Amino acid sequence: MRYYIIGCILFFRIGILSAQTYTPLSVEDFLNAVSVHPEITRQTDDIKLAQLNVEIARVSPDPVLGFGNASGDISGINMPQQLFIGIEHTVEMGRKRMHRVNYARQQVAVAREEHTVFANTFKRDALLAFQECWMLEQQIHELEQHIKNIQKVIVLDSALAIKRKLVQYENEILLDDLRESYTGVLDELQILVTHVYQTQSIAPDTCVWSDKNTSEEIAIDRHYKIASNKAMLDLVHKEIALAASNRTPDISFTLGNNFITQGTNPGAPSPAYNAITAMISIPLKFSNIRKAEKKRDAYRLQVAQQEDVSILDTATEEIMQLLATIEKKSSSIRQIMELIYQQEKLITMMQTQKSTLLLYEFEQLRDYHEMRWKMYEELTNSKAELYLLTGMLYE
Repeated sequence: MRYYIIGCILFFRIGILSAQTYTPLSVEDFLNAVSVHPEITRQTDDIKLAQLNVEIARVSPDPVLGFGNASGDISGINMPQQLFIGIEHTVEMGRKRMHRVNYARQQVAVAREEHTVFANTFKRDALLAFQECWMLEQQIHELEQHIKNIQKVIVLDSALAIKRKLVQYENEILLDDLRESYTGVLDELQILVTHVYQTQSIAPDTCVWSDKNTSEEIAIDRHYKIASNKAMLDLVHKEIALAASNRTPDISFTLGNNFITQGTNPGAPSPAYNAITAMISIPLKFSNIRKAEKKRDAYRLQVAQQEDVSILDTATEEIMQLLATIEKKSSSIRQIMELIYQQEKLITMMQTQKSTLLLYEFEQLRDYHEMRWKMYEELTNSKAELYLLTGMLYE
């Protein structure tokens, strides 16, 4: 009986897809289409801005052109004027440019991790719609077969005939609701993939989440909070290294020409001439600000490391609880499937004996299926949450 129902489900499923010209779409193809959805690609602005900051960080300080009157006589006794023009260039010390670029690159990594969370949230919601559509399709086929089975039940009295009619009406109303929901979710799926499949109508080819077990270690390692916090911790390291390099004084070189004008003062007249100026400037540090900044950076690093440990513990507990919930719900579904199997065997036996209780046994079978789908929906939500945390569909 069980294989007969499965065969009917497949038969009716293929029939519906052919009649409505829907193209069966695999989970992988659907996910590939959703991954390039315009809503996801539009949210990459922060990454692009961070990448531009890397280009800016590579730029070294520009030389400075200086000119003016370095020694202007305002005494009125015709002393020489000293007109200066020259170039000043600052040489960054402490590998500032390297640390600046490293910090900017790490900002790109942080932006990518933040975008991954957004993308996984969007794809999680899309996968839930895909899964809901597949589940509704299976429920529709099951209920259609159930209604046919009810119609075939032989009734021996008028009371049982009325009961069968009531049951049939109830199931037909439920079937109409399922079909309406199915149509709505199908429309939602078209919107999610129209940028790839244009006017081509698609329908789920299979369920999203399989019965495969997920490795606890792999799930914890891929938890987005751990990856995101690792990127933030690396950013703190890079920022502290940049701050340390910025505390290293830079050296400035100046090379220029001094044009000394003619002096006609009576006491010591002098001819005009050119003089070369070459200077080196080295800043001197007398304050204790560097010591205070080092203490501040050390404290920031300590806080970031403590937060990293805390997030690891939280993420580990979150994954373990979620996997335990998934296993519990999976176990409940297996038990319900055993009930369905035994109920189908009972119905088969009662059909051969033409029992008047067959109508009630079919209704009990339907109740078991409803229990299974309700539990399966809860299992789906848990697996969707696991996908959001790890980006993992399977092991």
